[in-house]
Amino acid sequence: MSNNGNIESIREKLNQLRQKLQEKEEEEKIVRSRRDELNSQVKKISAEVRALKDKYFEVREQLNKIRAEKNEMFGKIKALNEEKKKLIKEIRDLKKQHNEAKENLRSIKETVDRNVQRMNPEEIKSKIMELEWEYQTKTLTLEEEKYYMDRIKNLEMLYLKVKMYNDAREKISLIRSKMSENFKRIEEINRQLEPLLEDYVRRKKEVNKLRTERDNLRGQIEKLLKEKEEIRQEANSYHERLLNIAQEKKEIKDELERVVLLLKAQELSRKIEQRRKRLYSRAQLIYEKYKRGEKLTLEEFKILMEFNMIPK
Repeated sequence: MSNNGNIESIREKLNQLRQKLQEKEEEEKIVRSRRDELNSQVKKISAEVRALKDKYFEVREQLNKIRAEKNEMFGKIKALNEEKKKLIKEIRDLKKQHNEAKENLRSIKETVDRNVQRMNPEEIKSKIMELEWEYQTKTLTLEEEKYYMDRIKNLEMLYLKVKMYNDAREKISLIRSKMSENFKRIEEINRQLEPLLEDYVRRKKEVNKLRTERDNLRGQIEKLLKEKEEIRQEANSYHERLLNIAQEKKEIKDELERVVLLLKAQELSRKIEQRRKRLYSRAQLIYEKYKRGEKLTLEEFKILMEFNMIPK
């Protein structure tokens, strides 16, 4: 291949490399633009995630607060219901005791007449003490002693009957009083339970609403994080491609530099060859002049020496 053909081939190679480098630079712009666009999307999603997380923590804190209030109310409601349950059980027991006490009083009534039922046991007791004092302080005949003894004995028996009757009535009264207290307490508990139950139901609804909002926020965050990771991985792949393009550009530039140097060398060689050809043609003319014995200039003499045209 001639030197000219070789130079053209090198120039063609040079143009190909320049075209390839330009294509890589265009590709680099597209890839960098896409990578930057994806990184921008990642930043945007990160900002959205931060905002959602702030909202999530706010809702979670509010949820914990309302839930604590709800649990506190539940504790109060539970305590009141347990007390109410206990009171109801006591009422059932008291009703049973009341029925037994009424049956006992009925039995006692059968053994005493109406006059006895109206007597005051303390008055009877006072009368007994009075008779006992007289019996101990007076001088009595046997007949009088027997009278006092019989009288005291009869009064003592009467006292026991009246006391037993009054005790039975008092027991019924106490049972009824206790039952009444329990019913009143149950009514009071019901009054306390009504607003507590309303507040409990309201807070329960708030808890369910906040829990749903919290779960929705968590779902949005998880979805965005997944999307962010997918975009980040895609951006990383574009960044990796950019690094590869940079390496490819470097290799092309290195090849370009080598080809440019080769072209310059070839062009220089061609110029030297062309000069040598021109100089050789002139040397032949000078040699003819030398053979004719004509005087040569120093430059002409040097040209002949360069081509070894002067006999030794």
